[in-house]
Parts: sequence; structure tokens; C-alpha cells
Amino acid sequence: MQDGSILAWKFNAVTNCFEPAASLIGHTLAVVSLVVGANRLYSGSMDPSIRVSWVQYHMYSLISINSRWWNARGP
Repeated sequence: MQDGSILAWKFNAVTNCFEPAASLIGHTLAVVSLVVGANRLYSGSMDPSIRVSWVQYHMYSLISINSRWWNARGP
């Protein structure tokens, strides 16, 4: 999707199909990268920001880092 949302799916063993589980919102443009690690979902977008979301089974945004800010003040 190019609206900045991330769709999460879960497997239903009864129907043997995947079903929508959640929609993560926060980015304003297309999400172009996803990485899962340490019980978190890291997403990068064309907006340009990086979001850290999804602590264990609760899907919510923890941190948002704007790369324009990072480029101006980062290492």
C-alpha cells in the first residue's frame, strides 16, 4: 500500500487461510522496508521516517525517527 499503512496477517488453522490481524498506521508515504527483531517491527518509509513498533503482541508505535532530523543532527 502506498498510504503508509502496514497490514499484519494471522493464520487461522480452522479455515486454513490468512486473515487480517491489524493495520499499523503512522507513516504518511509508502513503506519501503521492514525488519523484525527483538520483538519489534522496524519500518522505513518514503516520508522519510523510521518507526519502531509492535512490542511482542501489542501493535503500536514506540518511536518515530525522521531521517531529515537524523541527517542534520546524527553521527
